Amino acid sequence: MKKAMLNGYLAIILGLCSFSAFAIDCPRATTLVENSICNNDELMWLDETLNLIYQTVLVKDPQRIYHMQQEWQLARDNCNNDACIKNAYLQGISNISGVSPETPWRGVWWNSSAVNGSGGKLQISRLSEWDFLMNAEAWAGANRANFSGSVNKVYGMGIIDNIRDTSNCKLLLIPVAPNELQVYSNASKGCRIDMPTGVYLDGKYVKADKDPRPKATLISIGLLRSEDIDKKFRLLVGDDYNNFVDTANAYIYGLDEDNLGANVLSLWVQGKAHEKAAIIMYTLEGKIWAARVEINSDNKPVMHYYTTEKENQEVLPKTISAWQLNFIDR
Repeated sequence: MKKAMLNGYLAIILGLCSFSAFAIDCPRATTLVENSICNNDELMWLDETLNLIYQTVLVKDPQRIYHMQQEWQLARDNCNNDACIKNAYLQGISNISGVSPETPWRGVWWNSSAVNGSGGKLQISRLSEWDFLMNAEAWAGANRANFSGSVNKVYGMGIIDNIRDTSNCKLLLIPVAPNELQVYSNASKGCRIDMPTGVYLDGKYVKADKDPRPKATLISIGLLRSEDIDKKFRLLVGDDYNNFVDTANAYIYGLDEDNLGANVLSLWVQGKAHEKAAIIMYTLEGKIWAARVEINSDNKPVMHYYTTEKENQEVLPKTISAWQLNFIDR
């Protein structure tokens, strides 16, 4: 009996995983509703958003989600116009997200899922029964952008149908806990906006008086692989440690041109890549070479160099010398 129940449970999970019920496959669209969705950027965005949420909540309670999906899809497929389809999606998103019924909208919300050196802040005010005002700020390094719009309350969520000073840009604010919002934008579906590099509004937001994220470290960002290496790096660079962390707004792995068996990481601040950048080389045995560039009061690049290899302290590794060339003729 237990084995039969387990097999049935697994069949539901496998069936749901193999058939993403909320995702429209436009090249294979056959029904009037499916074709209506595929010819409407907003409905495509809502379909994409619902599918993302579906994939997230599926593992929590697959049987309940399965029955919810059956009922929701039936309601959506009975629609005969875009407005009805949009309403069905909003209701479906609210239901499957488990929208928190008592959301303290008013106040400041911070993007807690943004990467180091990036972030977002929502200021919500002028709350009424049906809508509220939202002012948003988002940043990635030195790149910043501000937005605002009137937010309508729909099925316990908030939706901005057009962010001011943009072309067809929308936001969906979903309260998934009393002090937590999940925010989705239609940046990939019909939104036309001059967004600075790396700046985005999507993410998980928490309500707080100030940014609740703890101070990042090279370990928490994922740049150094062990506490021992991090400790050695701190001892090597001293007070400059936080400057390296602040520079790690964006980063990529590089090539060890010296064949030292080192991990190579190039870091920079978005919007100031030629003014605030760094490079870190380290081996698992604890050998470290690191450099950081900043602009001085004379508007000239100044490099700070550190290494654990004292016998070759005056000789830059080829990897760092090549990296340094990016700043010589600034």
